Amino acid sequence: MGVEHKPETMSMEAWNKAGLKAMSLIELHLSDEVTYNVMEETTARGTWEKLENLYMGKTLSNKIFLKDDLFNFRMEDGDDIMEYLNVFNCCITDLLRVKVKFEEEGCSFHMCANRFWFDTYEKKDRGEVRMGNNVACKVIGIGTVKVKMYDDIICTFGNVRHIPALKKNLISLGTLDASGLTYSSSGGKIKICKGLMVIMQGEKLPNNLYNLLRDTVSGEVVVSTTFKEDSMTNSGEDSTHLWYLRLGHMSERAMEELHKRKLLKNMETCKLDFCKYCVLGKQCKVSFKLAKKENRTKGILDYIHSYVYFMRNKSEVFEKFKEWKAEVENQTGRKINPNLNVQAEKFFGKLIEKEGDPETQDPVVYDKGVSYMFIQHNNVFLMTASRQNCNAASLLSFLHRVVDVLKHYFEELEEESLRDNFVVVYELLDEMMDYGYPQYTEARILSEFIKTDAYRMEVTQRPPMAVTNAVSWRSEGIRYKKNEVFLDVVESVNILVNSNGQIIRSDVVGALKMRTYLSGMPECKLGLNDRVLLEAQGRATKGKAIDLEDIKFHQCVRLARFENDRTISFIPPDGAFDLMNYRLTTQVKPLIWVEAQIERHSKSRIEIMVKAKSQFKERSTATSVEIEIPIPADAINPIVRTSMGSAAYAPEKDALIWKIKSFPGGKEYLSRAEFGLPSVPSEDSMPDKKAPIRVKFEIPYFTISGIQVRYLKIIEKSGYDASPWVRSITMAGEYELRLF
Repeated sequence: MGVEHKPETMSMEAWNKAGLKAMSLIELHLSDEVTYNVMEETTARGTWEKLENLYMGKTLSNKIFLKDDLFNFRMEDGDDIMEYLNVFNCCITDLLRVKVKFEEEGCSFHMCANRFWFDTYEKKDRGEVRMGNNVACKVIGIGTVKVKMYDDIICTFGNVRHIPALKKNLISLGTLDASGLTYSSSGGKIKICKGLMVIMQGEKLPNNLYNLLRDTVSGEVVVSTTFKEDSMTNSGEDSTHLWYLRLGHMSERAMEELHKRKLLKNMETCKLDFCKYCVLGKQCKVSFKLAKKENRTKGILDYIHSYVYFMRNKSEVFEKFKEWKAEVENQTGRKINPNLNVQAEKFFGKLIEKEGDPETQDPVVYDKGVSYMFIQHNNVFLMTASRQNCNAASLLSFLHRVVDVLKHYFEELEEESLRDNFVVVYELLDEMMDYGYPQYTEARILSEFIKTDAYRMEVTQRPPMAVTNAVSWRSEGIRYKKNEVFLDVVESVNILVNSNGQIIRSDVVGALKMRTYLSGMPECKLGLNDRVLLEAQGRATKGKAIDLEDIKFHQCVRLARFENDRTISFIPPDGAFDLMNYRLTTQVKPLIWVEAQIERHSKSRIEIMVKAKSQFKERSTATSVEIEIPIPADAINPIVRTSMGSAAYAPEKDALIWKIKSFPGGKEYLSRAEFGLPSVPSEDSMPDKKAPIRVKFEIPYFTISGIQVRYLKIIEKSGYDASPWVRSITMAGEYELRLF
């Protein structure tokens, strides 16, 4: 700065002294090469202007030099994040000083050309968007678009611009990245993930753009817009298989009925190929066609048909096999080709050797064209192997059912119990799986014709009815003096509220739990206030119907009947079981709202005021209400006052627990608490972690989703009268309010 900037209170001598000190400070930070260029300057101002002309000028060489610094700027391991950001911001500032512009390439936000795809829409003039061909397109509105992904999960895109002049709808990867999502592409496919879960997938098109695999949700109708369907429509191919997958593996008869009504586009034959997933879901024995192709084997032992041995007991199978193997290999001079069982045995031996290695702890491993899935129970490993792309979750679930069955027989599953009961294990596995398909996994049914006592096994027994017909979950001949059915509708509310009072996540998880004490083989029919069923019957649905999502039925429910007319028809198992599980992702109003205020007094005392308010109707009452308010870890000497219920300090949880036995609807209660803080935090200490407020409660005879049981009918050929009992309850699941 020049003399004109000198303060009036400063003398000229002090001003010159400060200038010399500033000049010496600048020269101390310069390298030898730079110092030579400013040696002739005698003032700090002159030195600074000389440096700006040399290194901050708008010349091409300076711009290239600064850009090179930015492009090669990397964060090394161990660097401080704040220091890294400071240096990065310094590079950006230097580039802006020399008039270097930063322009964003690609799609800066989500854009859509179809007005009917918007779920919510607000007509606004948001200016223009300039495309890659330098054409300006006008933005006439903004809203949200719901898209049904490849796995039937509906995702909502927010702040989508409505640009009618677009030829294609565009999704901004930059906007997704700013929302916390990650993406990766390889092999012509792109995956967009949230954490470890893949939520979007796309396929690469010939024009180097990626096409999202999805269906667009418009109102109550799913509008298919996938690339595969468009190409199929243009080529005139039959889309029977595509509709079969889209309608959740619907039966041929149902698809023919829809085809007659001309509701399925571009569908001709209605003939479906064999679907193994339908077979697995129904769990019934199927016939297998013989192979018509000729043998491709050329040498001895390449293909072994069968050999017959007569044995006294089934336990001699392994010893006879070893004798036969050694005899055949000696006679032919060749080794038997290793089959899948031999490969699995070798692989499992290697896996046990590396048991301590954390990299080998995955339950699903792929090696040499074979997928291995295993679980461990005590000191026993159970493993399955498959050459096909099978459902890993189904096989792991089957292994756990095997463990349950063996524990039912042997009380405890150990290596010793397997050795002592080898014959029983062999027969159980023979009944539980045929040709690689799971069959009977109910321990109660298996125990009726496979006995642990060897003497009782010699008696010829008639197989139970559950094995010879389609009802594998219920035995024949059940009798009760009083026939009753108890149905409980249990719903859990999951809510997450941020510090601004906005609901971030809300959903309802429900289950229909039944306990049946019925004689014979009864047929039960259950009717709910399902919107699809009521609209099909032509009934009014305003305020009385719900849309069920993510439904999971017990295996006793006839799925074909439910797909046709939405009727839940089943022959129930005896005792307790879960008939149906469902989930609703609609916006849920918090049933119990909690507000908290914290006041600190001279850093040695803290005062907390909590207000709880019930936001449901007065005719309902919440019971066993428990509100957990987090407090500092070093709090002492609690003084608590409540207008209802009792509150106590729980030091093991670092929380104040407020319990209310009965909380009627439309009521509001207060609680005050004072705590002493013996430790005074320093100014540079880390702030305390802010835990959320957690709420637990139960509201009997109340369902937040509005689900209602319209009727429950029990029909049995003997004509007895049965008493159905229905009740409902709503409870808190993951109910958290982050209000601090």
